[in-house]
Amino acid sequence: MQHDAFGKWLRETPLTLADGAWGSTCFSLGLPRDRLPEWWNLEAPDRIQGIAEAFARSRARLLSTNTFNGNTFRIPAAVPTQLAALNRCGVEIVRAAAAPHQRVYGAMGPSGMKPTDARYLSPAHSEAFLVQAEALLAGGADLLGLESMLSVAEAVLLVKTLTAAFDVAVLCSYTWFRSQDGCLHTLCGAGPAEAAHTVLDAGAAVIGVNCCAGPEDALAVVQAYRAAGVAAPVWASPNAGLPRDMGGTLAYPIDAQAFATWVPRLAAAGASIVGGCCGVGPEYVSLWRP
Repeated sequence: MQHDAFGKWLRETPLTLADGAWGSTCFSLGLPRDRLPEWWNLEAPDRIQGIAEAFARSRARLLSTNTFNGNTFRIPAAVPTQLAALNRCGVEIVRAAAAPHQRVYGAMGPSGMKPTDARYLSPAHSEAFLVQAEALLAGGADLLGLESMLSVAEAVLLVKTLTAAFDVAVLCSYTWFRSQDGCLHTLCGAGPAEAAHTVLDAGAAVIGVNCCAGPEDALAVVQAYRAAGVAAPVWASPNAGLPRDMGGTLAYPIDAQAFATWVPRLAAAGASIVGGCCGVGPEYVSLWRP
């Protein structure tokens, strides 16, 4: 789906609802905590199909795929054909569940590499994400979504790499943190204005915030983007709060009813797309109103 075509589709409704989190939903269904969710695309496709169908039945127009960790840096043990299958099947399952009015983005997470790693921002770095993107698009993804980005340099590199290689819209979302004085920053220390404008100038179709501590922080980031003069669509997908370990099970403090009250507040602050990250399952999205 091209940049302009995605923008036109996005403008069809005042607010586009996205889905929730694959990882925490898989863990709630019994995936071992030491196992990456992407393996279920091949090992338990019926489980992934059930989650995909539940999100597709919710109020979401924008659906994601269970492929966040699907690059060679996060799954180094997978052989190339296996990694391609993890990504391709992750899209195909969601694509089969999606209705005609819904769009599917291939979810891509950061490399997780430290800047001191010799491969960081190298041609091998770019190539790994090109391979993942190719598999996602082959599976039927309408667009690509970079989630939980930690480094502006990596985000810019990946947006430029993907938009140069494929005629497809790329969404880019950062994870944000608060310093002791309350200021918002990425893990690499950038503020909202720098992080947003730099990646949008690189060719991103949407700038976002996801996997932050909760809706309150997401609201602050959305406001900061708009205060910095961001005119592009803004995507907000916060966690359902910070999880607590309850005897091996992660519990999130913000329930579905409470989370739903934040959706109109995020929209009023300037979010064009609202979804959920860790702890947000289909039961949450079913309560939201566009």
